[in-house]
Amino acid sequence: MAGHLLAFSFAALFSEIYLLYNEDADHALISLFPFLVTGIFLMCCILENIFSRFVSGAVSIVFSIIPSLVLAFMLRRFNVLLVLQSAIIMAVLLRLCLSPILRKWQLLITVILLLDIAALYLFFSEDAFSNHFLSEKLFCISLVILTLYSGQAVLFPKERSLFPIHFFLCVGILASLISMKKTPIDWSFAVRLGQKIAEGIETAADNTSYYFSSAFGSTYSTGYSSLSANGGKIERSDRLQIILETDEMPYRTYQDEETGEFENVRKTLYLSGGIGSDTTQFVSFLGFLNQNGIDKDTAALFTQPSAVDIEYVYLDTHDEIAPRSAFLLTRWDQKITGGVSTSLHNKGYRISAQYLDIDYASPYLTHLLRSGKGASALNYEDACAYAKDLWDIELSEVLSADEYEKALAGQAKTGSDIRKEYLDITGTDNRLLSLADEITSGCSSDYDKCKQIESFLRQYAYTTDSEGGYDESSDMSSSKGMADISERFLFDTGKGYCVHFTSSMVMLLRLSGIPARAVTGYRYAFPFEKNDEYRINAKCAHAWPEAYINGAGWIPFEPTPAYYTQADSSWHKAPALLEKAEESPVKDVPKAYVQPQNEPSPEDSFAQNSLLALKVLWPFILSAILLVVLLIAGTRLLKYLRYKYASPTRQLLFDVEQIKKSLVKSSGLQIYDRGHLSDYVPLAPDDMQSDLTDIFGTCYRLMYSAGKDNAPTPAENALARSIREKLEKNKSH
Repeated sequence: MAGHLLAFSFAALFSEIYLLYNEDADHALISLFPFLVTGIFLMCCILENIFSRFVSGAVSIVFSIIPSLVLAFMLRRFNVLLVLQSAIIMAVLLRLCLSPILRKWQLLITVILLLDIAALYLFFSEDAFSNHFLSEKLFCISLVILTLYSGQAVLFPKERSLFPIHFFLCVGILASLISMKKTPIDWSFAVRLGQKIAEGIETAADNTSYYFSSAFGSTYSTGYSSLSANGGKIERSDRLQIILETDEMPYRTYQDEETGEFENVRKTLYLSGGIGSDTTQFVSFLGFLNQNGIDKDTAALFTQPSAVDIEYVYLDTHDEIAPRSAFLLTRWDQKITGGVSTSLHNKGYRISAQYLDIDYASPYLTHLLRSGKGASALNYEDACAYAKDLWDIELSEVLSADEYEKALAGQAKTGSDIRKEYLDITGTDNRLLSLADEITSGCSSDYDKCKQIESFLRQYAYTTDSEGGYDESSDMSSSKGMADISERFLFDTGKGYCVHFTSSMVMLLRLSGIPARAVTGYRYAFPFEKNDEYRINAKCAHAWPEAYINGAGWIPFEPTPAYYTQADSSWHKAPALLEKAEESPVKDVPKAYVQPQNEPSPEDSFAQNSLLALKVLWPFILSAILLVVLLIAGTRLLKYLRYKYASPTRQLLFDVEQIKKSLVKSSGLQIYDRGHLSDYVPLAPDDMQSDLTDIFGTCYRLMYSAGKDNAPTPAENALARSIREKLEKNKSH
């Protein structure tokens, strides 16, 4: 019983951890996982009990898990039964691991103590066990039962007779049935104290792990990644990676036109890695606004200079992590140039960033992006005056005259060379080209093509349990890799996460004649409360596409449906000021190539499930039956061979042992074996008792007399064999 409670507890703890770090998981389905594991564990125990009649204990354990492994192998082709497959694997591992644990008290006590510590940590630190599932309640009861059961051995080590596990099981069942008070006990103080202790332990453990990993040259965090992401299955993590500090409000307030009520919208910050302060982009955008005659009041409708301090926590990288559209990065008041450093940045690295916060969904800006006007090349003095007028930015503190000229040169270079790098379509096939043409047909501007592709991709399903390209080595660092990832995503699997959506949009844009690139970093949505600091964890890591729009430079898009579009976080600033700034009519977006299958009827579903159950279960049942048959046949064959090739003495002694067993079984009596063979003679039929006495006498002679002439005669062997066979024949009847 202790083994079954332990198996359930381990499975329930695993389920809780999985739900904490995988927000996309089906909570109701995962809550069944502990029951599946316990059921399969029980099945293994039953098979072990059957097999132990033929083989020794250790071997019977190994044999008992074989049918379960066969079942798991059969389930590998059925995605719908992945939870059952995982439950089988965990049950098998628990059956192998718990067997030695249950034999040693000290080991059992240690394991139960570790379970208690893990459960308390998850409860206080991670706010676990808050879903109120039956599995969570039973886990708590099981843990209390196991703790009391093992605790008695710690408190009373000299006691020989301890309460059995069934006693505590009954206590736990009774306690769970007792009705509780409507007004719960106020445990808030204990909870707060436990949370503080847990946070202290977590911080100490994180620091230790971080510094040890750095000492051995490995990367501690897996949240932020470069373009080497390949689109394979990922596990989301809450590991803290970056801390932001800013004096600005984390949300904006606007008045709803229909209701007249004031609404708040959270700010969203995209932090790009490896780009740093993009002065070329800033100069280009400044010239773009000047070319379109944007004044201070109009610019304030969709742009705002902002500042933020960034501190690396559990993060090791050479990249500068900064807000996109950053125009100035400093560390200790020293300007940072470039997006990648020669030195490794790790915990404690801190920079200050000034960036241009832009509302890309503003009708004013979208109107400008559709217009297709280029950017004017302002001289340095005019650029300084224009930046000062628009945003009160001292451009001379950001760029010197020489740096400004280099930025202008970079802008010109970007305009001419951008098509070489960011229009690379290596690896694409006709399917992608046809799809790009189908999506963007009828669009009048590059910006409209971008929005149309973005809308098309948001029809696909989001999941972190996904597959990359057909080639496992494909990643986002090359056009060929992104083409492979996007083709499998668009035409095969139909589900993925930001890597798949970004790769697909980049390639579709390039095939539509629009330069595009993939950017990796973080996407952080601020809370509605102003805090001293804002913590960005690993699950905020993100990838998104950017398209090069003539004059305006690089413009970001959000094709991943798990995240809000730019329109959802728009500033909603005075749309009546510019009549021309209306959105173009929404065009019909082609349907995604991978569509969900129609739901089967209840009759079809029952028939399919029944057929699936038969396909899966018959190998399991057959393997169990075959194992029993093989064990029976193998045991009999082994006995036959050992008897046939044994010496006459061993043959007779074997016959005597079998005769004793047959007599006891046929009599139905419980006989205490005193070592006297004469006790068995009265159990035999009357016509056999005389011969049986002679055989027992021969057995005593063989056991207690010395000498080479002690071997039984052929007649004695034949008589013993004859009596054994007669008794076995009578027993079978």
